[in-house]
Amino acid sequence: MNELTAFLGPDPATGFVAGVLGVNLALAAAIVAVALARLPARRMFGPDVAYQLWLAPPIVGLLAALFVFVPADSEIGSAAATAQVPHLLGFLLPVWAVGVLAMAAMFALAQARFLAEVRAGRGGPAVVGFIAPRVVLPADDGRYSADERELIRAHERAHVARKDPRGAAFVALFQCLCWFNPFAHLAAYLVRL
Repeated sequence: MNELTAFLGPDPATGFVAGVLGVNLALAAAIVAVALARLPARRMFGPDVAYQLWLAPPIVGLLAALFVFVPADSEIGSAAATAQVPHLLGFLLPVWAVGVLAMAAMFALAQARFLAEVRAGRGGPAVVGFIAPRVVLPADDGRYSADERELIRAHERAHVARKDPRGAAFVALFQCLCWFNPFAHLAAYLVRL
């Protein structure tokens, strides 16, 4: 009996669901750990180190998936037992895919609405664009002095220089893939802080 069969138990379908839950629990634990460590890390090492701590949850999730779902040897179990996993996947995979698409559609709609506000002169200040990020500012309505507007531009250019738009895209992808895990959305909120 290999390690996967030993972990998943005699019913691979039930074990598969348990494996997915286990990976998501590991992911949630990593998110909670980073959420608790980020403020002390920021005080001790600075904001860049605290921000980079958010790389830990996806890495922990991938490692947990490797340990749960990749067998130590090439034998995965009996053909009759493993036939139940594709049957379960035939149900769960479409549900997950619909959730991913729904989440991606929500993000796309929010982005389209924001870009409409930008075109109307009401959006920003912000950085938009994943491939070629650009700074957008609201129309000059006199609320900000020239010095304040230059400070805002410098702040937004710092986001571009740090490649924050790519980080935000990664966070959105993470949220889409883990749409069912509330800790993924908590992590996204905290990353944006």
